[in-house]
Amino acid sequence: MRFITPYPLALLLAFLAGVPGLPAEPGGVSPEDSVPLVNLRIRSFPPEAELFLDGRALRPVRRDGSWREYRINPEDGPVELSAPGYRERPIHLMGASGVLELEERLLPRNGPLLLAGEFPTGASPKSVLFLPGNRLVVPLLRDRGAEVFRWSRGEGALRMEYLTTLSPGPDDGDVAFVEPLLLQRRGEVWISRMDPDELHRFDLRSLRWLERISPHGRWPKVMVPERAEERVYVANWLSESVSVIDASSGAVERTIAVGGQPRGMWLSPAGGFLWVCLFSTGDIEVIDLEQGEVVYRLGLPRGAARHIVASPDNRTLYYTDMYHGTVSMIDAERRVVTRTRRVGPNVNTLVPDPRGEFVFVSVRGRNNPADYLLPGPEHGRIVVLDARTLEEIQSIWARRQPTGLAVSPDGTLLAATDFLDDNLAVYEIRR
Repeated sequence: MRFITPYPLALLLAFLAGVPGLPAEPGGVSPEDSVPLVNLRIRSFPPEAELFLDGRALRPVRRDGSWREYRINPEDGPVELSAPGYRERPIHLMGASGVLELEERLLPRNGPLLLAGEFPTGASPKSVLFLPGNRLVVPLLRDRGAEVFRWSRGEGALRMEYLTTLSPGPDDGDVAFVEPLLLQRRGEVWISRMDPDELHRFDLRSLRWLERISPHGRWPKVMVPERAEERVYVANWLSESVSVIDASSGAVERTIAVGGQPRGMWLSPAGGFLWVCLFSTGDIEVIDLEQGEVVYRLGLPRGAARHIVASPDNRTLYYTDMYHGTVSMIDAERRVVTRTRRVGPNVNTLVPDPRGEFVFVSVRGRNNPADYLLPGPEHGRIVVLDARTLEEIQSIWARRQPTGLAVSPDGTLLAATDFLDDNLAVYEIRR
């Protein structure tokens, strides 16, 4: 619960004295009573959720867009936020006074995802990745380095222990870390740093910093490795290029120009072709790595192609278009889109289920009209799609701007970061 600055004194006194002509709400008090009321301002997700007290629905005294305001006597007991198909959430008001402002989300009763726990992170967690040894790494865009946590199960609960923060050094500045890459055969984890245009190599076991690598490109983001981990391919956002890096020496072998700002990438199993999502155009280009140039461009609508992943058998690709709010399936052999589904505004990251049943998608929700870095009019969602048909199986309200997603190698956990709430949520995947 978060307490905010009370309303102006005159307005607060008017509430406590009773407003003429305004009927008392269930659970409130009459003007003659001396018990101070709590002015509860609440915004719920789903929006149709209602507040109940002893089984009776409370009526708000006023509405302000998606916000509702209630006057409640805290001594009447906890109120409950409820909506059909969702788990109820009690709200305890004992000890509260003045104005209390809450944003609350309800979780669905049914579906494969069940919230196991939520944990605070540093500022603006951009992405997340599972590491060996029950660890998670969370790069921070507007805070120091990348945080590493260890998770464990015990007594029916998921526990999270902060281990360390990966960074080049205490005097480095340490901001603008974006995407992680696991190179398990090499015993390393790499993290891209958008500004000042760097990649950082860390020892996977000790988490010790090893080396700073220049990709010879501006704003490096997504990285993908060859299967043998001899090379790493890096998408350079501002340079509109892909760097090919020798993973042993860190030397850039060459850079390949693409037709827009590259974001997500996928490497074919044999390593001959690199698929690149172009955020600035909505295209997907295919690079022949032997020739070192783009040899195919999918005929896609103008948009903002962001992320691309493959099914476990590598026959089907899935990609998100942030402008259109869609997830699409591609036949990898024929290089044609076979199915598209609108999922929601500002579709972001997607990850496949290693067992081939689901595709998990983060949907940031509508932006604040002034700046996307400010809280918008709604929370985002985590959506579960059927991997074969793209039919929606489950939609979960997340927090502000869910962005990073990762599935544990055994397919039992989904980790998600909330970019504007500095939050890491972990869900159990039920079969």
